[in-house]
Amino acid sequence: MATIDLSRLTQQVNELLHKNQELRQENKRLRNQQNSLLTENISLSEKNQQVEDKVQDTLGRLRQWQATQINSQTMMEHEHE
Repeated sequence: MATIDLSRLTQQVNELLHKNQELRQENKRLRNQQNSLLTENISLSEKNQQVEDKVQDTLGRLRQWQATQINSQTMMEHEHE
């Protein structure tokens, strides 16, 4: 009976060792995936900031152009008076 228990115990230990190896590999894969996603997130945040800066710049120029147009129109109206 002791040999059966020892054989079963050996099998269980081997299964646990195998499962441990699988979990270590999965953990490594998930850490690599996490690092890749963090890198991608940083890159996308930088691109997002660049786009936001360009949009703000464009809006500023548009407001400036609009103010110029209003000033030109106001001057033309005063000339016709």
